[in-house]
Amino acid sequence: MMKFIRKERLIRTGCCFWFLIVAVSMTISCVSMPTDIRVKDSLMEEESVSGLLAQQPEAGVLIYSPEEDRYSLTQNSEKQFTPASTTKILTSLFALGVLGESFRFSTDLKISGYIDQGGTLHGDLYIVGSGDPDLTLSDLRQLSEGAYERGLRKVTGNIYYDDSYLPKLKVIDPKQHGPATYNPGVSALSSESNIGRVEWSTQDGETVVYPVPNFSFKGIQLGENATDLDDSGWLHLPYPAAESGRKYFPVYNPSQFTGRLMTNCLAMSGVHVAQNVAEGVAPPGSKLLLTHRSKKLSDLISIMMEPSDNLMAELILLRSAREIRKKSVSLKESGKMLADWAGQTYSLPSEMILPNGSGLGFDHRMTPLQLMNVLQHAPKHFFTFLPVAGIKGTLKRRMFTPDSALRVWAKTGTMFYTSAVAGKMLAASGKPYLFVLFDTDFKARYELDSLSPEDAGDPQVTRSAVSWLTSSRSWQDRFIASWIREN
Repeated sequence: MMKFIRKERLIRTGCCFWFLIVAVSMTISCVSMPTDIRVKDSLMEEESVSGLLAQQPEAGVLIYSPEEDRYSLTQNSEKQFTPASTTKILTSLFALGVLGESFRFSTDLKISGYIDQGGTLHGDLYIVGSGDPDLTLSDLRQLSEGAYERGLRKVTGNIYYDDSYLPKLKVIDPKQHGPATYNPGVSALSSESNIGRVEWSTQDGETVVYPVPNFSFKGIQLGENATDLDDSGWLHLPYPAAESGRKYFPVYNPSQFTGRLMTNCLAMSGVHVAQNVAEGVAPPGSKLLLTHRSKKLSDLISIMMEPSDNLMAELILLRSAREIRKKSVSLKESGKMLADWAGQTYSLPSEMILPNGSGLGFDHRMTPLQLMNVLQHAPKHFFTFLPVAGIKGTLKRRMFTPDSALRVWAKTGTMFYTSAVAGKMLAASGKPYLFVLFDTDFKARYELDSLSPEDAGDPQVTRSAVSWLTSSRSWQDRFIASWIREN
């Protein structure tokens, strides 16, 4: 732990979205109740599809009827927008096609040297990653318990983390303002979503600050404006604005983070580690001690879609690109491979621009027609991977009124001044429709990106962007509800 004298309270910068669910309770008495219980009128406000289209003439809208094999509605369908996280639809279909639904990632423990009869490894231990996008502390503990069950009691050499299978990135999108947990580092040895946290408490004028877990960083430095983790491993934070609290932060060196977690797990399992944790590649003659295999790819995609996990999307894309090229491929080149694959597979009329597989970043470009072409050819069961209106994932708190709940299975995409949603809906008539809704305010976003980091962190700038997003999502939800009701 490290102690710092707290000199002043600062307004915390950054932005985070908090959603509040209001629960309405009903008390039933002996008085007879009417059998026709009606939903509050404000939830049943009816707007026409045509009226809502008139409100958003710049939005991209495309609705397709599979039963009639025709487009039922189109507006700006060939205009380019920023697709945000709807990009994950393409990444998922790409990976399923390249790797297969039953594919599993592997994380290996390898050794150099030999283990004597007393369980001492005279040599080094390697944890070798292949990009498991859902590797957890529990998985690492299973590896350490497995090593103990195979007789390992002591390692005389080093513990090496080998992340050479995939490229390493400090962040997914370097153009993002400030540190954010949705923009962590990426490596073949990523774990626990590459997210850490800091806890602090204040007593008698002294603030005690420590990271959790506390073995991954050199220390914590408090400062007025610095809010980043630098290459040397120091975490810089603004002064705490409360007597106690916590702050989550992205891990920028995930391989080292995972290596230290592994060392801790070995100790918990009864394996003594004598030396350091360091980066290193398992030599050709190293022996496999045991392997952890991930969930099936189809399950990983469902897990990724629910919170719209950017790290998982990038690791799935990078692994798929490697499967094709038979070598490590950069994220930028992997994104281009994804765009080329989509263009060829679905005969798209123009080229997409996809710098990565998560959709994080304002440089992505896609038209509603392009994404619709992808949805039209997606396997029917693919839509079961997507969030569900009013029930699950990023749609859990959206479209929960009787018109929409359970009738929409779709992927959302959200960034400041960009909102997108695409998937499948069931109309009141029972007819299914595929839909794509894109909304991007390019002028406002370019103005935001032109600001300095300090100005971009101004609370008023954040409030304006959040207000735009709230309005855009509200329009999308109302439009979908109206379409369901009218068709």
